[in-house]
Amino acid sequence: MIKGKLKRRRNLLISLGLVLVLVAAACGEDEEEAPVATATSPAPAATATTPAGEPTPTTPAGEPTPTTPAGEPTPTSVPVVGEMPISGGFVRLDSYADPPSFDATRNISYLTQIFLSFSHSRLFQYANGPDYTNPASSDFIGNLEPVPDLATGFEWESDTDLVVFLRDGVRWQNTFPVNGRQFVCSDVKFTLERYLEPESGNQALFGPLESVECRDDLTVVIHLSEPFAPMIQVLAHGAVHMYAPEVLEEFGDLNLPEAVIGTGAWMLNVEESEVGVKWVLDKNPDYYRAAEGIPFIDRIIWRTIPDAIASFADFQAEKTEFAGNLAGGFLWWTGIPLQELYDLADEGRAVVFVKGEVVWTDHLAMRTDLPPFNDVKVRRAISMAIDREAEAQAIGGIGPNGEVYRQREIGEGTTAWFLPFEELTPEGQENFVFNPTRARELLAEAGFPEGFSTTLTSTRSYGLGFSQKTEFLASALADIGIDVTIVNVEYGTYITAIPRGEFDGMAHNAQSFFTDPDAVGSFFLPASPRNASHVDDPFLTDLLDRQRVELDPVARKELWDEIQRYMAEQLYYVNPVAVPVDFGWQPYLLNYGLKADWNDVGGNLEEAWLTEDAPSR
Repeated sequence: MIKGKLKRRRNLLISLGLVLVLVAAACGEDEEEAPVATATSPAPAATATTPAGEPTPTTPAGEPTPTTPAGEPTPTSVPVVGEMPISGGFVRLDSYADPPSFDATRNISYLTQIFLSFSHSRLFQYANGPDYTNPASSDFIGNLEPVPDLATGFEWESDTDLVVFLRDGVRWQNTFPVNGRQFVCSDVKFTLERYLEPESGNQALFGPLESVECRDDLTVVIHLSEPFAPMIQVLAHGAVHMYAPEVLEEFGDLNLPEAVIGTGAWMLNVEESEVGVKWVLDKNPDYYRAAEGIPFIDRIIWRTIPDAIASFADFQAEKTEFAGNLAGGFLWWTGIPLQELYDLADEGRAVVFVKGEVVWTDHLAMRTDLPPFNDVKVRRAISMAIDREAEAQAIGGIGPNGEVYRQREIGEGTTAWFLPFEELTPEGQENFVFNPTRARELLAEAGFPEGFSTTLTSTRSYGLGFSQKTEFLASALADIGIDVTIVNVEYGTYITAIPRGEFDGMAHNAQSFFTDPDAVGSFFLPASPRNASHVDDPFLTDLLDRQRVELDPVARKELWDEIQRYMAEQLYYVNPVAVPVDFGWQPYLLNYGLKADWNDVGGNLEEAWLTEDAPSR
């Protein structure tokens, strides 16, 4: 029965022309060129600017360099897909919870990042919009080379001094206290310095960023204490939104609804929003792309609906534009009946998208600073206790062609950096093979012949699928003598505490997607607020520090190969089967599509529009 559904699902996706193999961190044409395209850093030579101050960006060591105008969206980039773009209407987006925060400098929740993608902008982004419904656009959708957003380009004056040129004429949304003033360098300085504060959950992303200097209103100079290969990727990250200092001065907290003031395509309508019910965002008439008619959609309605099944019923009745209540994606986690979604697509009543390769989506984090998890034999036993094929069949994790979606710290979808299984050491390979007998032997060797008891912290907020996965993992560990008590906490507590390692025993930790492996490294650095497993391994720390400053992409890839082999042996995090990434939306929403950077829903919607007869017009 399962195989039949998979075959039908594959045929359905092919018939829709949406079987897209996303190259999650690679932007080149093949694996050999991909690291050059996404993760290199510049040569130390400076690059001159034009007299007008506009950058003439270099492309040192093969790094993609955002440029203007070739690298940014233009009015002519909007394709004709069924009909010309039509302005107007509204889009409803369901979520199981309110955003736990409106301050991405403090909270790492992807709900926060998705919400801010409507109201706030970044210095760089990933190209959105054109030709999403064309199967030939798969390379475009998987392309994660940064392009300009609030910036027009950049240049490296040395390997530790990055100059970013800002777009002239960008204005903050015209509301108190910024009142539509121009976006300038001091805003970038304020924002980046706030991300560097100890309270920031995203501090570790910025590596050796030391200080920010303003040469003038439109010229930002970022000073690094040492070379940092992924700097531009960090500035394009879905969490790095820009803020205005007077908003914090006025409200004392960027987490208040009144403080949701950005430079983005839509602006929060506080009066029509209701906590726990809905958040309404209206088209920003002063958006810097307004002359192009962008965004075409007038209003975004974020509906807070904890019940995924109720949300899906509304999708069937065309009362919401996205399937499921995880902001339009990860449908398996929500527990909605996916076969019903595929049936709707067969009838032309839904568009279904499945990401063809996997990235790192979740793991078991452990208190590796404390017994028994400080013993690698215990961690190896935990990994060998997981029957990943059985997990995929029983819960989910099977691709359109029947393949099991395995994951490690760097997943298969990150093709530029992923080290194939057969290139791990023999011990590393053994750790990912189901072997409960060997797992019990390892526990005995570690001094636990009868096993032990522990807790596993999780949350029900992600939906039925995620909870079932937590239960499967607990059951697998029980089979080798580890008695697990599941502790479910509400989402706000979960997303604040778990990434920081504030739990006992173990935690089922959901992860964001990253476009550069350095962010994965932040899970292992002792001082990082993302180090959920409390890792403190000097050998690994040295490797991670070395890859950050390595500007040669080939040498950096070799370092990451060594890092992945070591991680597979040490298992500071244990990876089960990856979550299949399913998305569904209404067919009357045109020119919409996904990036592997799926937190940027607002960016994906900027060039989307509704058909003339759409119910939400």
